[in-house]
Amino acid sequence: MHEAGIADDILAVVLQYAEGRKITAVKIKVGELAGINTDSLLFHLECLSQEKHITPLKFDIQKIPAVFICQCGHQYQSVDPLMACPVCGGYEREIIEGKDCIVENIEVKDE
Repeated sequence: MHEAGIADDILAVVLQYAEGRKITAVKIKVGELAGINTDSLLFHLECLSQEKHITPLKFDIQKIPAVFICQCGHQYQSVDPLMACPVCGGYEREIIEGKDCIVENIEVKDE
């Protein structure tokens, strides 16, 4: 249940950025390989935002597929980290996208 801690960290960043302005929406990108359950993350974000009195607040969570680049140079997407390269069948690759959790956008309303 580490999503509660992640939600708390996300809201801390959002509040710091907002600098006292009213927050209306937050867009978050979560990689397939980040190990984060997005339903649980959304639940905790909604609960914590109510506790911190920063509602109504809309959360838009987008899942980002994992992107690998193989030693053969082929770049491919997969949700299975154990999948071999579809071109050469090799496993020597690097994850270039899909393992992060990023606050992409914060919408605030100047009053």
